[in-house]
Amino acid sequence: MADNLVIVESPAKAKTIKKYLGKDFEVLASYGHVRDLVPKEGAVDPSRKFAMKYDIIERNERHVDAISRALRKAKSLYLATDPDREGEAISWHLRELLEARGDLEGKQVKRVEFFEITRNAVRAAVENPRELSLDLVNAQQARRALDYLVGFNLSPLLWKKVRRGLSAGRVQSPALRMICEREAEIQAFVPREYWTLDAEGEAKGAQGPQAFPLRLVEFEGRKVEQFSFTDADRARAVEQALCAATGAGLPAAPVAPPAVAVIDPPAPQVAAPEPPAVAVPPLAVRNACFASRVQAWGVVDRVPDDRLAAGQEVIVYFELDGLAATDTAAGCTTRIDTALALNGPDGERIHTWRFDPLEETCQQRRRDYFARYLVVLPANASGRCRLEVSVSDAVAAQSAGATLPLDIIPATHAR
Repeated sequence: MADNLVIVESPAKAKTIKKYLGKDFEVLASYGHVRDLVPKEGAVDPSRKFAMKYDIIERNERHVDAISRALRKAKSLYLATDPDREGEAISWHLRELLEARGDLEGKQVKRVEFFEITRNAVRAAVENPRELSLDLVNAQQARRALDYLVGFNLSPLLWKKVRRGLSAGRVQSPALRMICEREAEIQAFVPREYWTLDAEGEAKGAQGPQAFPLRLVEFEGRKVEQFSFTDADRARAVEQALCAATGAGLPAAPVAPPAVAVIDPPAPQVAAPEPPAVAVPPLAVRNACFASRVQAWGVVDRVPDDRLAAGQEVIVYFELDGLAATDTAAGCTTRIDTALALNGPDGERIHTWRFDPLEETCQQRRRDYFARYLVVLPANASGRCRLEVSVSDAVAAQSAGATLPLDIIPATHAR
């Protein structure tokens, strides 16, 4: 068994990092958060300095058990969850659970973070660990407490009074208050007339005359403010006094404003509505320098129960993160291959789609890449099928994949 245990969030990421670190490191995934607030009243107690009660997430308990077993045979634990407050909180919760089980006795616990999954970045992070940041942990706990205290109480009220599915949490509530307060200020606004006096001066410099703006700051011993001159007669009188005092002569006659013709606006043109979409739950993919999102949705008529129909068009799209500069060499080229496969309810392969590979220079691949494919579901597809999306990059020697569940009904039942 390896002497060093590394914990990441994603199992796909774990496989990649394992190849980078070698046989002395075992890499396991936490599969996201391992603890959450208890699902009952009193999870957050404001009277006890917002004390929070946590419980292990049932679906991830087996992953925590696997980490616990592996840690007993290791000497060091590297917490390599994502470098944000959520990742910091996951590492902290995992450390708390393992410490309560007595698994950390005599073990070194280190926190590592990397912002790109490349060989050099991962190895550099492991060689330069740090301590857990309680500031980030507390920030995540504050966010979670606000979700519990504000969102969990307001959202049901919103569902009852407006519509189900709406959210009124820690972000929406103060944002709505700011909008309402600003709207109240707009409604209470009383317009007032005021005039400003501006001039242009000229100074003789080594390279000829240079113009500069002038602003009146005091007149007749009083500071000039926004509403010092509130009508045209008073503003013109001040203008004449200034011109006489500076020897500039009488001010130019005011220019009459141009005539404005009132034209009835044309009737607004209403754009044709977009065709309704059949939503398929998105599946986030995180792997190496790939796949921040992989999603699919239908683009034709809605069918019963929001399911898809055989013969229906489906768009599959994804975004690939750009390659890091440390992963590319000058003048190299890369090749991205994409394949889609549809499997039936029993795992049988129903159809496979292949597409022309994308070839770019490594310099071009340093930007994010967006791709979209339109496919037609086979006529013989039905039941709870799964659409497999696989993407590979030759230069980065990495691949990413996602499985999208599709509930397909026969074309004869679509209407």
